[in-house]
Amino acid sequence: MSQTTQPQSTDRPENPAKTSPGEFGVILAVAAVLVLGVVLWMRYSADPEGDRGGLSAGVVAPPLEAVLWVNGEPSDSPSGVRVVHAWSYSCPYCWKEAPELVRLHEEFGDRVEFVGLAGEEVANRRLVEDFVEKNNFSWPNGFGEPFTTLIAFDVRLFPAVFVLDREGRVVWSRGSKGSLEQAISSALDG
Repeated sequence: MSQTTQPQSTDRPENPAKTSPGEFGVILAVAAVLVLGVVLWMRYSADPEGDRGGLSAGVVAPPLEAVLWVNGEPSDSPSGVRVVHAWSYSCPYCWKEAPELVRLHEEFGDRVEFVGLAGEEVANRRLVEDFVEKNNFSWPNGFGEPFTTLIAFDVRLFPAVFVLDREGRVVWSRGSKGSLEQAISSALDG
């Protein structure tokens, strides 16, 4: 019985790993997104607040204006400390910090005026009312375009919080040292 062996072919397919121009573009796009993701992660892990914008300490705050208000309107001529909270319904961090604002309002609300400013259009009135109700905000919350107050406060990201002293100057915002509670106490003592 004779065995016949087939000779092994040394022929190889012509460059099977060759990438078409379309595939190369997809690979390049994925790589660019990954690099951008790493860069952003490094930036925001070092500075989780990022550049939120906002008026600096010492700057006189603009008048608080809105197209519509929920829970009444803020006082026209405040004579005390004020906490201004800028928020948006779709902002998960706004929902997360809401209980802390309610707690601070319960602690300081008899001596400090709290005012909310929602980055929501008039057409989103139900969302504003829902946010205010679900979070137990009992203080005035304004909303509606053209958002002149949010622009004047230089709000770039939500949430943004500002503490104003008796003269209406910003004494604390997210980029400031210390906590919101410490800033309120300090403004009351000052």
